[in-house]
Amino acid sequence: MKKIFVKPANAGLKIRMPGTGAVLPADGAEVPNSSFWLRRIADGDVVGANDYSPVQENSKVPIQKKEGGK
Repeated sequence: MKKIFVKPANAGLKIRMPGTGAVLPADGAEVPNSSFWLRRIADGDVVGANDYSPVQENSKVPIQKKEGGK
């Protein structure tokens, strides 16, 4: 299976890896390109390494609300 490299989207966000239950390291890890990780990317919980750009601590980032939810 093809692998992808992902990192948590926010510092302090703990994402459990399926199967082992281990926490995804803050500096990222290579994981299988599975539906689980694709859903985490779609939800904004993790980012692909090529999409990752560190945010400075004091910068303000707008929060996007999901459509269709209450």
